[in-house]
Amino acid sequence: MVRCSALFPLIVVLVVVVVSGVVLSKTRYGRVLTSIGIQASVTRYSGVAVPAHVAATYVLTGVIAAIAGLILTSTVTVYIPSSGNAFLLNAIGATFIGTTLSPLGRPNVLGTVLGVLLLSIVANGLLLTGLNFYWQQVGTGLLIFAVLSISFINQKAKRRA
Repeated sequence: MVRCSALFPLIVVLVVVVVSGVVLSKTRYGRVLTSIGIQASVTRYSGVAVPAHVAATYVLTGVIAAIAGLILTSTVTVYIPSSGNAFLLNAIGATFIGTTLSPLGRPNVLGTVLGVLLLSIVANGLLLTGLNFYWQQVGTGLLIFAVLSISFINQKAKRRA
């Protein structure tokens, strides 16, 4: 049996993050995706094939999810069919935290990575304190709620000023 090096998953994740960041911030494809996310109808009227770009994005997202699944499979020694469900709250929360950290209020790669790191630190701290999985999910949800509440309060204060 071939074991994966402990650094290999980290290297793969760093490569995916860097490539995703460059593609989304420096290429025409990334600018088109941003415009579709902001206002798809205007992008469609501009002559961009919105359905083709959305389909390509789903395919690329599926490839990235497959890479994440392979990394999870290579690092876990027990097969559990629904083991990925535990990461759903973290994925959504990391995206919201990344959006909150963005000055433009849009999802971005760096903010999402920071959100993943923040949620991982909280989950690890709750695990080290001996709390079971249910309370870890509650703590993660409370953290996401707190970050979104602070973001909402900041946006409201900016509008008043």
